Amino acid sequence: MRKRFNDAAAQVGLTLAQARVLVYLDRNEGISQKSLAEILEIQPITLLRQVDRLAESGLLERRPNPTDRRAQCLHVTATGRDVLEMVWKVGRAVNANAFDGVDADDRAAMEAILTVVRDNLSVRVRAGEEA
Repeated sequence: MRKRFNDAAAQVGLTLAQARVLVYLDRNEGISQKSLAEILEIQPITLLRQVDRLAESGLLERRPNPTDRRAQCLHVTATGRDVLEMVWKVGRAVNANAFDGVDADDRAAMEAILTVVRDNLSVRVRAGEEA
């Protein structure tokens, strides 16, 4: 799915990694780079490169954090929101193609199972357990 998304997203001018940054930033407007890196489960230096590229493209902006002079808050720009609409369109198309021919009940069951697996792993990570 990553490869298909990357191929389709080329028309938008983003990679999957950049699209993920925008999507999660849109869901967490005003978040710090450190917190966003934690949500994305990537190293802060990796996110820094993505944020730099997206800021240079005018898709997001850094603003001073009102409570911490050392930190900056990230925000999606109006242009970034327009691009996000295209990202969602590409994502829906890739998803529809991937699940073509899959029964709705089977798809719902798979999503439920994957949600349980994700939640199980998240609980263990929060509890400090090693995998």
